[in-house]
Amino acid sequence: MMKALQGIFRPGHSRYQDKKHGRVDVIRGIRTMRDMCEDAHRFGRYLRARWPEIHEVSQITPAMAQAYIADLVAHGLSRNYLQRVSASLRKVDLACRKAGVFPAEGPELLPLNPHRPHRGKDLSQPRAYEPGEVERLLGAIRARDSRMADLLKLMWVAGLRISEACYLRAEDIHAEEGWISLEANANHTKGGRPRRVAVQPDHWGFLAAMREVGREQADGHLFSDRRALVFRACVRVKKTCGELGIECLGTHGFRKAFAAQEYCRAVKAGGSDRQALLAVSHQLGHNRLSVAARSYVPPEVRVGAGKTAARDGLIGNPMEGSGPS
Repeated sequence: MMKALQGIFRPGHSRYQDKKHGRVDVIRGIRTMRDMCEDAHRFGRYLRARWPEIHEVSQITPAMAQAYIADLVAHGLSRNYLQRVSASLRKVDLACRKAGVFPAEGPELLPLNPHRPHRGKDLSQPRAYEPGEVERLLGAIRARDSRMADLLKLMWVAGLRISEACYLRAEDIHAEEGWISLEANANHTKGGRPRRVAVQPDHWGFLAAMREVGREQADGHLFSDRRALVFRACVRVKKTCGELGIECLGTHGFRKAFAAQEYCRAVKAGGSDRQALLAVSHQLGHNRLSVAARSYVPPEVRVGAGKTAARDGLIGNPMEGSGPS
């Protein structure tokens, strides 16, 4: 499977042009290639454990791939991770067909659900945890794992993706000035794009404390066991949401809560809807306002929604006075 994926790895070209011209049998991103190889390796280990008689990739059947996905679901992994693994297995399928390992007209390794919405439709929902839900979630998680609570709080106060928070280093934190610098692949930013994130003064003390944690580590990183931490955090958030009766929005819900607060601050400072969305997009590291509007800022807090009270309620600092972070 690894060799098949290597056969379609073509870095250095535009994914936008690939989508425009319908080229789906290539991998462009280095990080995407790494993730897909990791997913293929995990799938191979699963096959060896459950079907030890399987020795060739050509012996893999759709039932085996579907059983693997069902096993991941049973372990409570997040929807985003399941989608990533599914995409990786489908890419393995394409690569193996191109290499002649699977017959060109054979059954798909992981067929799409015929009842799923039309491909290409934006399924992201601009829903975020409410401030009170953030407080309850972080409090419950901190009681079990303070380091994981710190990770999730970083996502909330700085709008980081979970991978960016996991790979944050002490040198990236500028607590006295109130900002965090993300440097492309060193911080695992999406698409390798560097950016600077401004953090509200209420959280500068938290940033300083996290920087000291990183300085105490030999490699300067805030968190150890970083790759496993991503999956552990997803499972912990899902379990804690169930225990507290909160609708689970995954770990990304903390980043969306940051986006909602940033939007409300910009509006309260006199900005228009477009200006507020632009500020949110800049903080999140997106180039298009439509991404912030469709996927991050809840419609009930948007200007013109007629819910000023709800908007003002998102401005506060619900974690002020909480325990050590």
